[in-house]
Amino acid sequence: MSKKKHKKTTPSTEKKQPRENFIVRMSNEEDDLKLLDPFIDEGGPEGAARFDWVVRRMAGLRKSATKQELTVARWLYFERVKYTAQAPFRIFTPDMGYHCYFADFYIPALDLIVELDGSQHRTPEGLVYDSNRDEAFGRIGIKTLRIPNKQVSNGEFKKIIPIPDEEFLMPKRIIYVPEGVSGITKADKIARAKRILGHNSK
Repeated sequence: MSKKKHKKTTPSTEKKQPRENFIVRMSNEEDDLKLLDPFIDEGGPEGAARFDWVVRRMAGLRKSATKQELTVARWLYFERVKYTAQAPFRIFTPDMGYHCYFADFYIPALDLIVELDGSQHRTPEGLVYDSNRDEAFGRIGIKTLRIPNKQVSNGEFKKIIPIPDEEFLMPKRIIYVPEGVSGITKADKIARAKRILGHNSK
């Protein structure tokens, strides 16, 4: 009985590069620093330590974004809605004094926060915390829209999140398809353009 030869597999020496997180890539430096202003203004060693924690926490939440958060982030981007992901807010609350909250998505044009809620938000403790948090945002004039993860997965969120008026949207973008992706070469495109524009007939 002949033994089957097994191919020897050599471990790859090349490390796979992690895919870049869409939320991290699309974050806007100017918008981030604007929201970090209240933390930058705090002086002393405690203020510096708190600022460092907020920045690291903000970056960590973006890097560990859930599938649902990435889905909503892409949809907002293609709808041209300007937003900040994991936006930090320093809000005064009667029980805790000044407290830092991170909003999944903050849409400044609507003074709206969009929160994506997993199962932990349906526990009695989660409901109380969310209620207090939403009330805190309400006191500074920001509304909170809560969307269960299920409505993100089935696409219903697109009918729930409001879109700002055109004047508040980001400019329309021209999307270029890299050569080869469409199966049409650059030479083909140039020839077609010349033909349509009548340049070949001159």
